[in-house]
Amino acid sequence: MLTPKEIINGLKPCSYRYNEIKDLGDKINFGFLAQDILDTFGDEYNFVSKEKKGEYYQVNYLQFIAPLVSVLKEQQSEINLLKEEIKILRTKL
Repeated sequence: MLTPKEIINGLKPCSYRYNEIKDLGDKINFGFLAQDILDTFGDEYNFVSKEKKGEYYQVNYLQFIAPLVSVLKEQQSEINLLKEEIKILRTKL
């Protein structure tokens, strides 16, 4: 099982446009490509599913919320520790 940090670090943000077949307009979108996620994580995780018709893959973005929150909390703990270290070092000057 991957750690939350490994999941987040494995994501490859990108910009893309939907193809004409989807008929969702030609605006630029930001996110993740389902194929990249499958290549990185395989199908063991519920990060990607097929749409109802089974023609296209779709990214299950909600599955990334918990790992993101976990990584954010970890980073905030590290920031707080570093602030304390800086505070201690400043008093020694």
